Amino acid sequence: MGAPGKLMDLCWDEIHDAQKYALLANQYKCTNRELADLFFKLSGEEMDHMARLQAMAFRLLDQERNAGRDADGKIQAVVEHLHCRNLDAAADVGIMQGLYRK
Repeated sequence: MGAPGKLMDLCWDEIHDAQKYALLANQYKCTNRELADLFFKLSGEEMDHMARLQAMAFRLLDQERNAGRDADGKIQAVVEHLHCRNLDAAADVGIMQGLYRK
């Protein structure tokens, strides 16, 4: 899988942490606003971590291709597959964060 794929797996972890925090933010929204705000902020921070890891994964993928180490496209295929998986989960987080803002 290499470093780009490993980074995309780490993105998955960050997305799931963000999802957990966004869910908690919505659960506490009406009963403990201070706690809910903390969870909402943590959710956003996790999504920022995901974005930074993803950006690095794509930079490393470009480096692999430019150095000729992905001539068969296997690394790119893995990264693209993981990226699509992550996009679906990240969209769910965005929905939960949007519900919190209402």
